[in-house]
Amino acid sequence: MGIAPSTLSNKLRQDVDSLMDFCEAIEIDTGELGQILKNGERAFKNIEKLEKIGFEKIDYNYGRCWIKILKGNQLEDFFNNSPKHLELFLKKEITHLYIEIYPFKKTVTYIEFEHFPTHTDIVSCSNYAEVTDYEKVIQWISK
Repeated sequence: MGIAPSTLSNKLRQDVDSLMDFCEAIEIDTGELGQILKNGERAFKNIEKLEKIGFEKIDYNYGRCWIKILKGNQLEDFFNNSPKHLELFLKKEITHLYIEIYPFKKTVTYIEFEHFPTHTDIVSCSNYAEVTDYEKVIQWISK
């Protein structure tokens, strides 16, 4: 059996009122709270898209991210808007790309490889990670 709609509505109203009171107490503008909630909702939608195309969730000490190693057609498609990278891909100078996406921080880092990277390769090359445009990556994922 479920919760009666009127009970759920009253409970939700109480929760929202409590949240608004909390925001006032810690001096957060409720408009700002609305923006935070919208950003969180967008991040969760992006996470669903990431998981749908095979990204794996990893929790690090510095944040939660979704990772994947791109290769073949997926890598070519990823580089489609970057002539420099696409040329390197076509010359087989880049055959794999390790990518980390942080939806809540809106950041993306990646490392290019000439071979399938092992965990050791990824760790030893982490200082060479490049940052790219989060919104462009989300557009690519949304295709």
